[in-house]
Amino acid sequence: MYLKLLALLTLLFSSALYASRPAIVVSTRAVIYADQELKSPIGFVSAGRKVVVGDVARKNGSILPIIVIGRVAWIKASDLALNTEELKNVTTSRFKVNEEQFKNAEEKFDDNLFENNYAQFSFGSLAVDNSYKEFGETTGYTTGDTATALRFHVFHRPPFKKSVWSVGVGYYAQSEEEYEWETITVEAKYGYSLLQTNAFALDAFAGVFIGGDFRYQRQEDGETVADNGSTYGYMYGGQLKLFTWAKFGLVGGLVRQTFFLSGLSPFPTTGGGRSDLQEISGTNFYFGLSVKL
Repeated sequence: MYLKLLALLTLLFSSALYASRPAIVVSTRAVIYADQELKSPIGFVSAGRKVVVGDVARKNGSILPIIVIGRVAWIKASDLALNTEELKNVTTSRFKVNEEQFKNAEEKFDDNLFENNYAQFSFGSLAVDNSYKEFGETTGYTTGDTATALRFHVFHRPPFKKSVWSVGVGYYAQSEEEYEWETITVEAKYGYSLLQTNAFALDAFAGVFIGGDFRYQRQEDGETVADNGSTYGYMYGGQLKLFTWAKFGLVGGLVRQTFFLSGLSPFPTTGGGRSDLQEISGTNFYFGLSVKL
């Protein structure tokens, strides 16, 4: 159901983002920029020329997207007149821009770590592997199929670059009739954008995490036994983000995750022995909201 919803949202938002309209240049020279911050000029369009711009403005309506050499560039809205009768008699302009200028803008881009940052909140469920269920059979516990997964990360996603990374915290928990566990982790992820446009970005990533307090509470011989340990582990997967560089965006992803456990007391088995719980693995599907800081 989540995948169908995400696909529908992608279709709707992509259609909205790529809607276009004609405009006419009213300033002497309308400068075209490679970035939304308007720090990398790559060319211009002369006065009186007709251009086609995107409907979705940025920077409080001050700039509009424009396609140049197959890529998204930006032009000031103040340099243009929109929806005028004069457009009917004006031919579309050829931009005085070349691909080398685009490359130079990308190479000169200064990646400021205090810019292009996004807070991301996500919620999902971790479908635990059969190995954990088999451990439950050995110890006589009926293990649940899923655990709750909540995350808050700050992502750094600069323009002109394919790399994206994040740091944040995660909260994971599972509660059943005979036991419950929970932990808070500190996490770091590094990713590579396989496909990146204004409408969406598709990222592959890998990461690590550590949690100093893994709490496990279980019923043993009619009594509640509370146990504390620690955890660390790794994750890898993919994420789709809608509205890549916008103020607000939607995210969804699929993550493979493994928790290595230590410090927990051995569990009694149905055969009269003891067994250690050493790891919990599973697949996490999540969705959430991204906000530009």
